[in-house]
Amino acid sequence: PHALALAHRDGAEVTLVSVYSTLQAAGDPARLGWHDGEYRVEPLRDYLDDLARRVAETCTVRVRPLLLRGRRPEDALCATGDRQADVVVLASRRRGWWSRVLNGSVTDGLARRSRSPVLLVPAGDGPPDLTARPPLGRVLVPLDGSVRAERA
Repeated sequence: PHALALAHRDGAEVTLVSVYSTLQAAGDPARLGWHDGEYRVEPLRDYLDDLARRVAETCTVRVRPLLLRGRRPEDALCATGDRQADVVVLASRRRGWWSRVLNGSVTDGLARRSRSPVLLVPAGDGPPDLTARPPLGRVLVPLDGSVRAERA
């Protein structure tokens, strides 16, 4: 909903991206569909196509699904975002510090390394309401006195 609201405001296109990561797939074989000794990306591609269809049914924002392959998701997302995005919007799953240490965090890596601005939104508990317009009444901009921070 946050990405759709931003895109609607400026007439932008939203690219829905998922990364096919062999490292992540090894830990969760069902995610990509383990068949006959190899991973298949069809379930992930079907998910992206279905989500793009659902978004198109609810709003006028142009939506494009994109499936990327990368060893680490944050590498593929940074490379694509730096070339193809004016802003990156993603949800942060409130995992504990121990889980982040063991598994790493795509969100942390992307927020630190992306050249495009990154908008982090809290992950919800249920399915998103694609027709909702998230309220935006106040904006917090942390500054440290540097010119770089003032660019925000």
